[in-house]
Amino acid sequence: MNWEAVGAIGEVIGAIAVLVTLMYLASQVRSARKAAVASIIQGRGELAYSFFRDNETSVLPADTTPDQAEEVALSQQFWRTIAYNHTLWAQRELGVIEPKYYVDPANVVRLAFAMNPDSSKSLWHSGKASYSPEFIAWVESIIQEVESHRDT
Repeated sequence: MNWEAVGAIGEVIGAIAVLVTLMYLASQVRSARKAAVASIIQGRGELAYSFFRDNETSVLPADTTPDQAEEVALSQQFWRTIAYNHTLWAQRELGVIEPKYYVDPANVVRLAFAMNPDSSKSLWHSGKASYSPEFIAWVESIIQEVESHRDT
């Protein structure tokens, strides 16, 4: 075997190593992007959840009736549920959560709309614009499912 053949083999091996390295780098960039988006979504969910954590976040006028205070509390509970489940939904969509660790947020969202359908729908329609079209479609499919079960 002459030196030219050895050089050609070295070049082929080098080219293959470069391709493998580029594929690995692309994979790492994709993973880093998913992790960054998941982190942003997690932070947004935690912010929304902490904002609606308890009644101290709402300054209620002195003349607030118990029914009005309960309505505020139910609203806060609803938005905590949506914020938490949006985080789970988005992380599932990104593939960040492994299926064995995933709890389907649809069950919790179903329950929120089944317990108080009129208030929940009203709240949802008043605040859904801050979510992605995909998440809105997902929640609205759950609303339709709950309504179809309620009608039967």
